[in-house]
Amino acid sequence: MAINTLNNWREATELLKKAGYQKEKGGHFSTLRTKITDADILINSLRDLGISVKTYADVRGSNGQRVRSDVVAFLEGEYDIGWSRNADGSYDAIADLWGIAKKHNQTELFNSINQKYAINQSLADRKNIKRKCSCGSAQFVQSGYHNYKKTYKCQNCGKEFFSD
Repeated sequence: MAINTLNNWREATELLKKAGYQKEKGGHFSTLRTKITDADILINSLRDLGISVKTYADVRGSNGQRVRSDVVAFLEGEYDIGWSRNADGSYDAIADLWGIAKKHNQTELFNSINQKYAINQSLADRKNIKRKCSCGSAQFVQSGYHNYKKTYKCQNCGKEFFSD
């Protein structure tokens, strides 16, 4: 897999514009549409990466500018990344990219956040899978093991079945 590296903040800004970033009026803040839909998973992902997080806080930008966001990652230095919820339930990332570039590689930073979010989202989805019998009932009890797999007995129809 090829990894793209950006040489400076101008390159990053151009790349982000192509990806859908929009500059906020009156400031250096840029907005990126993301596929993030769960604030709790985002918060846990940021914490997993060792990033301090607050909810309903200000994102710090250049010249003392601030923008309120639902989730804020407090980065080393004077600049942060925020995520604000849209009407459709997705979150936009908001940041002063020029300021972040002073201390961080934006591409690596956003990639690591997105990757950790994707992993944590997959793990959460996996935990939420409900086991069901072929009759459609979710009422069952564990009945033992067969070839090192758990077996379950449906309390509705009495059938035994395996689960992942």
